[in-house]
Amino acid sequence: MALVSGHAARTGRPLHRLDIVDTNPFISFALHELLSERGAPIMPGLAGLRWETLAERWDFGRDLVLVQAHLHDVWPLAVKLRALARLGCRTLVIGDTAHEAMVARAIESGAVRVIHPESSLAELADSVEQAARGRSGWDDAQLALVARHPAPHLSDRRLQICCLYAARLDFTTASIARLLGLSDHTVRSHIAAGRRIYRDAGRAVSDRAGLREALLDDGWFEPGLASQ
Repeated sequence: MALVSGHAARTGRPLHRLDIVDTNPFISFALHELLSERGAPIMPGLAGLRWETLAERWDFGRDLVLVQAHLHDVWPLAVKLRALARLGCRTLVIGDTAHEAMVARAIESGAVRVIHPESSLAELADSVEQAARGRSGWDDAQLALVARHPAPHLSDRRLQICCLYAARLDFTTASIARLLGLSDHTVRSHIAAGRRIYRDAGRAVSDRAGLREALLDDGWFEPGLASQ
C-alpha cells in the first residue's frame, strides 16, 4: 500500500493512490474531484487513455487501479488483471456487468469489482472507496458465475496470442509474431496448444472461427481487441 507520511500523521489514515486507464478523458478529473470533496484518502496517480500509459510509466507506487474493459490494444483484459493482481493492486473494471462470462473471467483474474459503464459518478466513487477499504464488490450471485461459466485455463502469452489470432482475420501468425517480437514458430505453437486445451475440454476449435467463438463465449476477449 502506498503511504504518504504527512497525511497519515495528520489523519491516521493511509493515503491510497489511484491509477485510471479509460478512453473517457474526463473520468479521471471528475472522479478525483468527487473523491476530494468527500474527503476520501485517495490521491491521483497515473491517468491515460491507453494501457501503454500505465505499463510504460508504472512506478510500483499505487494500490488502486481503475481500468476500462474494452480498450483497443493487444492485451486481453484477463492478462491485464493478472499482471495487476501479481503486483498487489486492487483493480476495478468498467465493463458490461450483464456479460456474465466476462465477469467470471474478471473474478478469476483478480479484479475486485466490475462496474457498469452507465453507473453514476457517485456509484463509481463509492466502489473506489470500498476497494480502498479492502472490500470486494462480489456478491454470492456474481461469485457463482465462475462455476456457471467455466473456461479452460490459458497462460498469459497463450491467451494473448490466441485472442489476437481470433480477433482479426487480417492477423496472420507472421504479423502477430512481428507485433509481439516473437518467432512465427512460437506463435504457431501457442495457437496449437490453445486449440489442444480447448479440444481436451470438448470444444470444437479446429479452425479460426471455432476458436474465436469459444474465446468470445468464455469471456476472454471482446470483438474490439486490437482493432486499432
